[in-house]
Amino acid sequence: MNNIMNRKKYLLIFNFLIPLFIAAMIYIGARPLSLKMFHWVSLLGGNEFLFIIRQNISQFNHNIPYLIIYNLPSALWIYSYTYIILILWGQERTSVYKKLWIISVPTLAIVPEFLQKVSLISGTFDLIDVFGNLLGILFACSIYKVSFKLKKL
Repeated sequence: MNNIMNRKKYLLIFNFLIPLFIAAMIYIGARPLSLKMFHWVSLLGGNEFLFIIRQNISQFNHNIPYLIIYNLPSALWIYSYTYIILILWGQERTSVYKKLWIISVPTLAIVPEFLQKVSLISGTFDLIDVFGNLLGILFACSIYKVSFKLKKL
């Protein structure tokens, strides 16, 4: 039992926390300060924190490809979200809640992009984000299945 818990803990760190951390560092360190998120951080008194991260990452910004700065964070967040939902609900076989949480993944990943396309929410539609988010979902499902040797989600 202890080995299973340790394995789950390492899988959770590797497949949930590390991708979230990488996405956050890219977003905080390389995205334009004009984003609303940075205004919110400022209101919460986090400017010094932002400055330190941006100062450390800025030396690499000119070498970071556009796709990594603008598309990878979303794909990593969706990957992490998908993985944690599968960890929490994957063993449930017939739960209505499982179905709702699993459906929430593509809904939160894809629908906002298309709402941006038709100007129902602010932002810029990006087809690469749609594909990146779909890949994040597929990779998380695949790694979850391999990790737990499941035949079916």
